[in-house]
Amino acid sequence: MEGDLMSKLIRRFEFEDREYLLVGSIHAKKESRIIIEKMARSFEPESCVLELPPEEYSKPQPQNGLVDKFFEWTREFVWVTGEATEMLWAEENLPLIVPRIKTIRADRDPVLTHRRLFHAGGAILAIRLALNSMAYYRTRQPVREPLEEILEQVPFEECVDYADAVKKEYFAGSEWQHRIMLTERDLLFADALRRAPGKKIMAVVGAAHLHGIPYFMETTKPNDPIFPLLLTRSDGIAESGSYLQKYMESVGSS
Repeated sequence: MEGDLMSKLIRRFEFEDREYLLVGSIHAKKESRIIIEKMARSFEPESCVLELPPEEYSKPQPQNGLVDKFFEWTREFVWVTGEATEMLWAEENLPLIVPRIKTIRADRDPVLTHRRLFHAGGAILAIRLALNSMAYYRTRQPVREPLEEILEQVPFEECVDYADAVKKEYFAGSEWQHRIMLTERDLLFADALRRAPGKKIMAVVGAAHLHGIPYFMETTKPNDPIFPLLLTRSDGIAESGSYLQKYMESVGSS
């Protein structure tokens, strides 16, 4: 794989006397598994943070009406049949590639992300964003078709370029969307990386998260009250606004 392409998917840095390696994944693309395995073998991490929700945050919730049914459907499509495929693969295979590695689930339930979108922007925008992965890959395939099959139509390099573009600007012109879909989760991944055990720590996350995670590791502190809020509440959107503003200022100056 060409070096320029790899440079868009890998971020390596040191923080507080520990080494970190971020591997950007293109969701549901089989090429991502090759990169994950290659980097794990060369880096030999002691722990790895994954873009998967902890078990206690990923269970189906009681359904009360059409809105709840829709959110549960997004879990099935976005997480189970789509974005989580290579993350689940990594969770199963990394211990075989790097013995004694500890894998850590660090994302929040995708249903909660879409509930926060619903509270912030209303039903129509929430539905549009929940289906973003379909527009992302420019296909009109049936919704139930697994993304892995859909993505066979799209060159890997094209997906990488798309993800690289949204690292700095996501849903341009709508700050709350950027905050909920990307920045809030960057905060969660940064906190999980900081708490992960070992001296060499790896993360496998969507490629669009590579820019924000190192920034928030340096600018937030452990036990910040924002973290439990982002993991458990569907409201409280404004609380993460100051983080976004500072982050976007840093992007603009970089």
